[in-house]
Amino acid sequence: GSGSGSGPGALLAAALKGKVSLFRYRQLRPRLRPMARELQFTYIPVDAEIVSIDSFPKSPPQRGLVVGITFIKDSGDKPSPFLNIYCDYEPGCEFDLDSVAQSCVNLELRFTPFQLCHAQVRVGEHLETVFLLSGNDPAIHLYRENPGSHQFEEQPIQLLFPELQDVPSTYGASLPKFS
Repeated sequence: GSGSGSGPGALLAAALKGKVSLFRYRQLRPRLRPMARELQFTYIPVDAEIVSIDSFPKSPPQRGLVVGITFIKDSGDKPSPFLNIYCDYEPGCEFDLDSVAQSCVNLELRFTPFQLCHAQVRVGEHLETVFLLSGNDPAIHLYRENPGSHQFEEQPIQLLFPELQDVPSTYGASLPKFS
Protein backbone atom coordinates (compact mmCIF):
# COMPACT_ATOMS: atom_id res chain seq x y z
CA GLY A 1 0.00 0.00 0.00
CA SER A 2 0.95 3.64 -0.22
CA GLY A 3 1.37 6.27 2.45
CA SER A 4 0.64 4.90 5.88
CA GLY A 5 -1.28 1.84 4.75
CA SER A 6 -1.01 -0.99 7.17
CA GLY A 7 0.00 -3.66 4.68
CA PRO A 8 0.01 -7.30 5.66
CA GLY A 9 1.17 -8.13 9.15
CA ALA A 10 0.46 -4.78 10.77
CA LEU A 11 -1.02 -4.60 14.26
CA LEU A 12 -3.38 -1.96 15.64
CA ALA A 13 -3.31 -1.66 19.42
CA ALA A 14 -5.13 0.71 21.74
CA ALA A 15 -4.26 1.90 25.22
CA LEU A 16 -7.07 2.31 27.71
CA LYS A 17 -6.85 6.12 27.54
CA GLY A 18 -7.51 6.74 23.88
CA LYS A 19 -4.15 6.26 22.16
CA VAL A 20 -4.17 3.96 19.12
CA SER A 21 -0.84 2.77 17.73
CA LEU A 22 0.18 1.00 14.55
CA PHE A 23 2.99 -1.54 14.81
CA ARG A 24 4.60 -3.12 11.75
CA TYR A 25 7.86 -4.22 10.25
CA ARG A 26 9.46 -2.31 7.39
CA GLN A 27 11.90 -3.79 4.90
CA LEU A 28 15.07 -1.71 5.19
CA ARG A 29 17.78 -3.66 3.42
CA PRO A 30 19.36 -5.86 4.53
CA ARG A 31 16.86 -6.50 7.35
CA LEU A 32 13.40 -5.82 8.76
CA ARG A 33 13.02 -2.94 11.19
CA PRO A 34 10.16 -2.62 13.69
CA MET A 35 8.17 0.60 13.35
CA ALA A 36 5.54 2.08 15.66
CA ARG A 37 3.52 5.26 15.49
CA GLU A 38 0.39 6.74 16.97
CA LEU A 39 -2.71 7.21 14.80
CA GLN A 40 -5.17 10.03 15.41
CA PHE A 41 -8.68 8.59 15.15
CA THR A 42 -11.39 11.28 15.13
CA TYR A 43 -14.36 11.38 17.52
CA ILE A 44 -12.64 9.67 20.45
CA PRO A 45 -12.72 12.13 23.37
CA VAL A 46 -9.53 12.55 25.41
CA ASP A 47 -11.33 11.34 28.55
CA ALA A 48 -12.66 8.20 26.83
CA GLU A 49 -11.64 4.68 27.83
CA ILE A 50 -11.11 2.36 24.88
CA VAL A 51 -12.71 -1.05 25.46
CA SER A 52 -12.02 -2.95 22.23
CA ILE A 53 -10.64 -2.53 18.71
CA ASP A 54 -10.86 -4.66 15.57
CA SER A 55 -10.16 -4.21 11.86
CA PHE A 56 -10.59 -6.07 8.60
CA PRO A 57 -10.08 -5.58 4.87
CA LYS A 58 -13.34 -5.40 2.93
CA SER A 59 -14.36 -8.51 1.03
CA PRO A 60 -13.68 -8.27 -2.75
CA PRO A 61 -14.82 -6.76 -5.04
CA GLN A 62 -14.98 -3.90 -2.51
CA ARG A 63 -11.72 -2.30 -1.45
CA GLY A 64 -10.62 -0.76 1.80
CA LEU A 65 -9.86 -1.20 5.44
CA VAL A 66 -12.53 -0.98 8.15
CA VAL A 67 -11.64 -0.24 11.79
CA GLY A 68 -14.04 -0.50 14.72
CA ILE A 69 -13.32 1.00 18.15
CA THR A 70 -15.59 0.75 21.19
CA PHE A 71 -15.11 3.20 24.02
CA ILE A 72 -16.83 4.67 27.05
CA LYS A 73 -16.97 8.44 27.38
CA ASP A 74 -17.09 9.63 30.96
CA SER A 75 -19.65 12.41 30.90
CA GLY A 76 -19.78 12.98 34.63
CA ASP A 77 -23.10 11.61 35.88
CA LYS A 78 -23.41 8.65 33.50
CA PRO A 79 -20.80 6.97 31.26
CA SER A 80 -21.77 6.90 27.57
CA PRO A 81 -20.70 3.88 25.46
CA PHE A 82 -19.98 4.24 21.72
CA LEU A 83 -18.92 2.24 18.70
CA ASN A 84 -16.98 4.19 16.09
CA ILE A 85 -16.56 2.57 12.68
CA TYR A 86 -13.91 4.05 10.39
CA CYS A 87 -13.78 3.50 6.63
CA ASP A 88 -12.66 5.73 3.74
CA TYR A 89 -14.37 5.54 0.33
CA GLU A 90 -12.10 8.05 -1.43
CA PRO A 91 -10.31 6.21 -4.28
CA GLY A 92 -6.66 5.74 -3.40
CA CYS A 93 -7.28 6.32 0.33
CA GLU A 94 -9.13 3.09 1.19
CA PHE A 95 -6.05 1.55 2.82
CA ASP A 96 -4.39 4.75 4.10
CA LEU A 97 -4.90 4.52 7.87
CA ASP A 98 -4.43 8.27 8.39
CA SER A 99 -7.27 8.88 5.94
CA VAL A 100 -9.43 6.02 7.29
CA ALA A 101 -9.00 7.44 10.84
CA GLN A 102 -10.76 10.66 9.74
CA SER A 103 -13.87 9.00 8.25
CA CYS A 104 -16.14 7.92 11.08
CA VAL A 105 -19.64 6.66 11.78
CA ASN A 106 -20.31 7.30 15.48
CA LEU A 107 -22.93 4.99 17.04
CA GLU A 108 -24.14 5.50 20.61
CA LEU A 109 -24.73 2.16 22.35
CA ARG A 110 -27.46 1.22 24.84
CA PHE A 111 -25.17 -1.27 26.60
CA THR A 112 -21.60 -1.48 27.85
CA PRO A 113 -19.44 -3.01 25.09
CA PHE A 114 -17.09 -5.90 25.79
CA GLN A 115 -15.64 -7.76 22.80
CA LEU A 116 -15.61 -6.59 19.18
CA CYS A 117 -14.74 -9.04 16.41
CA HIS A 118 -15.56 -9.59 12.75
CA ALA A 119 -16.89 -12.48 10.71
CA GLN A 120 -17.10 -13.15 7.00
CA VAL A 121 -20.46 -14.38 5.75
CA ARG A 122 -21.84 -15.39 2.37
CA VAL A 123 -24.78 -13.24 1.29
CA GLY A 124 -26.13 -14.64 -1.97
CA GLU A 125 -23.14 -14.79 -4.32
CA HIS A 126 -21.02 -12.33 -2.35
CA LEU A 127 -18.80 -12.54 0.72
CA GLU A 128 -19.34 -9.79 3.25
CA THR A 129 -17.52 -8.97 6.48
CA VAL A 130 -19.49 -7.72 9.48
CA PHE A 131 -18.74 -6.66 13.05
CA LEU A 132 -20.08 -8.67 16.00
CA LEU A 133 -20.17 -6.98 19.41
CA SER A 134 -20.94 -8.46 22.81
CA GLY A 135 -21.72 -6.43 25.89
CA ASN A 136 -23.38 -6.45 29.28
CA ASP A 137 -26.81 -7.12 27.78
CA PRO A 138 -28.04 -10.60 26.81
CA ALA A 139 -27.52 -10.05 23.05
CA ILE A 140 -24.81 -10.19 20.43
CA HIS A 141 -25.03 -7.18 18.13
CA LEU A 142 -24.42 -7.23 14.36
CA TYR A 143 -23.09 -4.17 12.50
CA ARG A 144 -23.19 -4.35 8.74
CA GLU A 145 -22.48 -1.93 5.92
CA ASN A 146 -25.59 -0.63 4.18
CA PRO A 147 -24.70 -0.92 0.46
CA GLY A 148 -26.87 2.07 -0.46
CA SER A 149 -25.64 4.61 2.09
CA HIS A 150 -22.15 3.10 2.65
CA GLN A 151 -22.78 3.48 6.39
CA PHE A 152 -22.43 0.78 8.99
CA GLU A 153 -25.59 0.21 11.03
CA GLU A 154 -26.93 -2.29 13.51
CA GLN A 155 -29.05 -5.05 11.99
CA PRO A 156 -30.91 -7.96 13.61
CA ILE A 157 -28.44 -10.77 14.38
CA GLN A 158 -30.88 -13.45 13.12
CA LEU A 159 -30.51 -12.16 9.53
CA LEU A 160 -27.02 -13.65 9.22
CA PHE A 161 -26.48 -15.61 12.46
CA PRO A 162 -29.75 -17.21 13.60
CA GLU A 163 -27.73 -19.44 15.95
CA LEU A 164 -26.65 -16.34 17.93
CA GLN A 165 -30.17 -14.97 18.40
CA ASP A 166 -30.82 -16.63 21.76
CA VAL A 167 -27.32 -16.85 23.20
CA PRO A 168 -27.55 -16.73 27.02
CA SER A 169 -26.01 -13.59 28.49
CA THR A 170 -23.32 -15.63 30.23
CA TYR A 171 -21.82 -16.44 26.82
CA GLY A 172 -22.01 -12.92 25.45
CA ALA A 173 -18.77 -11.81 27.05
CA SER A 174 -16.72 -14.15 24.89
CA LEU A 175 -17.61 -14.37 21.22
CA PRO A 176 -16.56 -17.41 19.22
CA LYS A 177 -13.79 -16.91 16.64
CA PHE A 178 -15.38 -16.76 13.19
CA SER A 179 -12.62 -15.82 10.77
